[in-house]
Amino acid sequence: MQKHAFALICWLVVGTAACDDGISSASRLQRLRLLAVQAEPPNPTVGQTTQLRPLVYIPPGESVTYEWSWCPVPTTSEEGYGCPVDQSRVDAIAAQAGIGEIPPLSLGTAESIAFTNPFPPALLAKLCAGDSATTDLFTGRADAGKSRLVYSCSVATLPVQVMLAIRGSTTTDTGVVSLRLPIDETTPGNHNPVMSGVSISSPEPSRLLDETGLASVPRNTKVKLLAGVDPSQAETYLDRQPGPNNDYVKNDAGQLVPVPVQERLTLSWFAEGGGFVDTTTSWSVQDLDSQGQAIPFEAVTLNTWTTPKIDDYAGVSSLVIVVARDSRGGVAWTQGVATLEDAP
Repeated sequence: MQKHAFALICWLVVGTAACDDGISSASRLQRLRLLAVQAEPPNPTVGQTTQLRPLVYIPPGESVTYEWSWCPVPTTSEEGYGCPVDQSRVDAIAAQAGIGEIPPLSLGTAESIAFTNPFPPALLAKLCAGDSATTDLFTGRADAGKSRLVYSCSVATLPVQVMLAIRGSTTTDTGVVSLRLPIDETTPGNHNPVMSGVSISSPEPSRLLDETGLASVPRNTKVKLLAGVDPSQAETYLDRQPGPNNDYVKNDAGQLVPVPVQERLTLSWFAEGGGFVDTTTSWSVQDLDSQGQAIPFEAVTLNTWTTPKIDDYAGVSSLVIVVARDSRGGVAWTQGVATLEDAP
């Protein structure tokens, strides 16, 4: 059985070797692939349940099984993202921290699963601050003989890692996603982006890609696609302000000074046939071109799809998928089907 393991900590796509015409094979949907995982809501508060659902490309005729798990301490790629603590340690964390109920490490085998955040924000804040007693409680000194495990916290959240293995008849994909849990009760949680489809913008006329393949495109042609996402999906939030020497700016009382920051949006593009030279497009309000001018928002929403030659892909239609991610862990996706016209 083939096995493909990769991390979703930043996003669920890994660049691989390039194909003809500069098209990356990362954009081509050919085998069973785990493309994204969405948590709704993205930042569940203590006692709140979030629903985790995957985006999986399943080739025709393939059957799939799912296996979910999680880990309350950081994992590493060097150790295959294996959780360094067992169920007895998780139960001990709950007992010693006064947590009434904590999810088991094994989360089940359903396609979509629920995860209830068991951790009070103050407890997680101590982990982010590097409190040794709290870190030792979580690890059970699983890091003995090593440097103490460090939690990488950002935007008033601490990441716990959720693992998903999807298995087909010949292929396994494993992904690791960071579920961001709040470390204070005052910072508003993030929202997942909202997408409204993907459409052909050229050659004209403009038309939406639906699930039936009503829109058609010629083979071996560069087609401009437009993802349905607007600038409001790049939310503004308060974050720490970087200062000199990589220190964060503080006021006279020693408190961090938060400033408004707008999220970065990144889109990942996939197709069954053909592919994209730019497998991802990205935009931030701070992005400037070589002339120092602000880059327009359409830099993230537009991309060029090179449709396949008949010799490369014999299917009569191609699925197109676009995944949106913001810089605070929000995820959404949209998809549609284009019918491929044979060359005259």
